Amino acid sequence: MKKLEIGVCEGRHEMPCKNFIFGQEIDQKWLVNPTWLEALASSRFWRLLQDTNLITWHQVPSEDYYTDDCVGRAEGVELVIYVTGLTIAVFAIVNAAKGWGFKKITLMHYNRESGQYYPQEVR
Repeated sequence: MKKLEIGVCEGRHEMPCKNFIFGQEIDQKWLVNPTWLEALASSRFWRLLQDTNLITWHQVPSEDYYTDDCVGRAEGVELVIYVTGLTIAVFAIVNAAKGWGFKKITLMHYNRESGQYYPQEVR
């Protein structure tokens, strides 16, 4: 299974990943509207899946012979999310990831005492 490792917010903690869904600061207007936050996370997944070549395309037939659509999915890709403590952002990412078709999602939580991350599987 392929793997995509991401952090929730860039620069909040030292994390063993290169890709992040959100920048260092999330504007307050996004934090009061979970739907907007999910849309922002979903658009970031679009870019990450394309940039990492992990997207699978499916042709979806339409009523019009000439306008079949393609739908991108993250099939066969495990998602590992390094959590930075912003709960609303974590849930927005998980919801967006499920929309993209991720079947295996693991949250990695930081243990300050050991300096290590430990996993929590999303079911």
